[in-house]
Amino acid sequence: MLSPWLSLLLNRPELVVDHLAAYAELASEEAHAAAHAWIRLAAAWTFAVLMAAVAVALAGTAVMLAAAQSSHPWVWLAWVAVPLTAAALALAAWTWARRMPATTGFDTLRQQWQADRQAFLPPHPPSPRPSQDPFPPRMAPTQPQPQANAPSTAPTTEPLVTHAPD
Repeated sequence: MLSPWLSLLLNRPELVVDHLAAYAELASEEAHAAAHAWIRLAAAWTFAVLMAAVAVALAGTAVMLAAAQSSHPWVWLAWVAVPLTAAALALAAWTWARRMPATTGFDTLRQQWQADRQAFLPPHPPSPRPSQDPFPPRMAPTQPQPQANAPSTAPTTEPLVTHAPD
């Protein structure tokens, strides 16, 4: 008996080709959507960081201008309002970036793959009970006993003498 995949491939190859083309199109759409989500997230975080840097720079400029000129009391409003506007924009961008959904991407493709696997693969048999373990534990190999008349092949511990002592 042939597997369902092989029988489908042999009998109706155009269905397999169409299905693979649909997989390629679905993967392309999912990649496009994931790329757009990542670009939006990167843009939001970049804007938040840049606005925070601008707010710090404008606040520093406002402090220097306030130290140099303190003759007009209404000028403080401009020196405080401009850095606070940039800080508010940074806070809004940070909040927007934090609220963006974290997508792993390719969720629809994974679901389709799982559905196809369940449709074509047979269900797994139940796992064997412990008494029916298909892989019993290995036994230690037994060592052969040396015969009494056989010469010993074990190394000796006596040193070899290469020349006669004087």
